[in-house]
Amino acid sequence: MPLENRKTNSTKELIYLSAKREFYEKGYKGTIKSIAERAGIPPGLVTYYFKTKNNLISEIYKDFYRKIGSLIDSYEYLNITNSLYKQIVSSHIYYGTILNDENNRRFYMEVRAKRSSNYKLLHEVTDTIYWEYIKDFNLSITKKEFDILMIMQSAARRDFFLYYYKNNLDMTIPEIVNTVEAIVPRLFKINQDVVDRYLLQAQNVVKEIDYSNLKFLV
Repeated sequence: MPLENRKTNSTKELIYLSAKREFYEKGYKGTIKSIAERAGIPPGLVTYYFKTKNNLISEIYKDFYRKIGSLIDSYEYLNITNSLYKQIVSSHIYYGTILNDENNRRFYMEVRAKRSSNYKLLHEVTDTIYWEYIKDFNLSITKKEFDILMIMQSAARRDFFLYYYKNNLDMTIPEIVNTVEAIVPRLFKINQDVVDRYLLQAQNVVKEIDYSNLKFLV
């Protein structure tokens, strides 16, 4: 790799890691300026590589989600191939990692509260997953219908988590996953017995996956 490219990758990675540490310690109020100060670089370099703080946050979310997917794929013997099943297992790891750490949890909830929709953060990843639902279950849903349903499910998730956080609901990770991962299947009209079976299987199979080294922020 040319020296210039190595330097570019190194600087971008430094910004990314500094942002994760900044958000972990300060929550959503971490700024481009404070991230740059932590990284020891001019603020202009942060905006050069990531444009905005929300773009940086989106990269953190997408990177975390993709790492979860790769981890699950590495457990081939568990045969987690169906898209719905894999998404539910992913959700156990996703929310287990975020909500069981106070600082991760705070940042996650602040992002939920600050943005009108979390859809933009992950839609590049989740849209692909939910289109797999359509193929796996041979559903008849148009692109227009799909886009509308995605906005609806995103709003439902956001409102649920804001209510959960504001009221300090006493819910386990499986209870949370069973609540939020039932939204899209219901909107898509997937057979509820099938959904319930995967929800139950996921609670057991996730115990076989070691995700202790997986980090959301730090």
